Amino acid sequence: MENEIRPFSFENDEVLCSEAERSAFLDTDSNVSDEQVHASLNRIKKQITRGSHWGYTAVENEVPVGLILVDVEEGAFFVDNLYVAPDHRRKGVGEALMRHVLQELQKHNVEEVDYMTYRFADGL
Repeated sequence: MENEIRPFSFENDEVLCSEAERSAFLDTDSNVSDEQVHASLNRIKKQITRGSHWGYTAVENEVPVGLILVDVEEGAFFVDNLYVAPDHRRKGVGEALMRHVLQELQKHNVEEVDYMTYRFADGL
C-alpha cells in the first residue's frame, strides 16, 4: 500500500513526533523523561514557527506512520529527523519520505543535502 505524503503539522502529527523524539533520546539515555521529550517538542515547534524547520508526514489510512523533518541553515538543508513507526518499518515509508523531500529540494534548485545516520532501529 502506498502512503500519502503531506506537509508535517504539529496539529496532526504531535503524537508521532513525540514518539520520534522519545526514540532519539533512548539512543543515548534509557531514562528519558517526559520533560525532556516535551522540551524537545517545544524546540521543534519554535523552529517550525520561525521557518528554520519543515517536514512531511507519511499517512496510512489517515494515521501518521512516519515523518521527516528538515533543518534550514544559511541556505543549507539537513535531514534532522527521519522516523517511521515500528509497525511500518521495512515497508518503504522512510524511502518514500526521503524521495519526497529530495524532489521538493530539486524544485528549489538545491543540489546538495547533508545528512548523518547515527541509528537504524533494526540494527542495520
